[in-house]
Amino acid sequence: MGVRPVGVSLGALSKFFPPQQIEEILRVNKREEKRRRKLPSLELMFFLIALGLHASEGCRAVLRRVLLRKGSVAEKELDRLSSDSAISQARSRLGWKPIRDLYQSVVRPIATRRTVGAWFRRWRLVSLDGSTLDLADTSRNERAFGRPGVSRGKAAFPQLRWVTLLENGTHVLFGAEMGRYNTAKRHWPKR
Repeated sequence: MGVRPVGVSLGALSKFFPPQQIEEILRVNKREEKRRRKLPSLELMFFLIALGLHASEGCRAVLRRVLLRKGSVAEKELDRLSSDSAISQARSRLGWKPIRDLYQSVVRPIATRRTVGAWFRRWRLVSLDGSTLDLADTSRNERAFGRPGVSRGKAAFPQLRWVTLLENGTHVLFGAEMGRYNTAKRHWPKR
């Protein structure tokens, strides 16, 4: 019999990501609802957070969890609201800026003095990490992030490069920056 990992429940998300803070971010980015939608921006933001917590599940299953937890939809409407098309349209409507702003306002080091591996004397232990990610094959992504060369032409997908600080002991990734795939580390903005 295997041991199930202990995770953060969907109900606990409101503790770490207060709805009022998310609503303010949506307002600032002009993504607040002008009319009542079946898949509102606030639920969509919680869905995007929950995707990271339930990475082994599909998008539809995670959205169903969020909507049922919130009690914002009847079970008979779940199939229509959790379709690929509905998720894609809602995600396009939201855009990327609210997600970035939520990350920048919430994610920070969380280690206490009792966190094992997070401190050396009075200094917080932090590592630098980074990688590249393949993006959707769109001309807009190619213009923004570029497409690396390969032995015969160009790569199949545009790529972005990201660097982040990683808090040792908790593994919280904070202070992330993203840019073109060919951006050298020495060109990243200083904070």
